[in-house]
Formats: sequence, structure tokens, C-alpha cells
Amino acid sequence: MKLRVWKSRGGITEEQGWQSADETRRGLAPQMSYLMETGRYPTYRRYTRGAARKDDAAWQFETGLDCVLEGVAGLVERGRE
Repeated sequence: MKLRVWKSRGGITEEQGWQSADETRRGLAPQMSYLMETGRYPTYRRYTRGAARKDDAAWQFETGLDCVLEGVAGLVERGRE
């Protein structure tokens, strides 16, 4: 299976006629599945199996909350010194 180089602007998305992130994911799914099935990329496979989509509202909230809490914890630690 031949893979194409991803280009963030234009390139493969326009070439394939994909208009959204969901269309791009669906379009690339067969290639990505093939790569993971080969067993040659175990780290990538683990990462993608545990990863969340960045356009997921729950992921956005949790990530934002983690950033805020880490910032507050850093300020509290500095205040103790």
C-alpha cells in the first residue's frame, strides 16, 4: 500500500476531496489500520489506542482543567518556598 505525505494546507485533503477532520480520518483509516496491523509500530499503536480526539469536548475540558490545576499547584509550591 502506498502512503502519501500529509500536508497541513491543501495537499492531500484537497486532492482527495475531504472537507472536514472526520472525512480525513475516515479517508486515512485504511492506511493507518494497515500500518498498525504490520506490528512494525507498537509505540504508535499504543498511542493511538489510548488517544482522544482533540475535537472531543470532554478531552478539551479535561486538558484545560489539567493545565489550570498544574498552574495553581505551581503557584502554591512557589508560595511555600
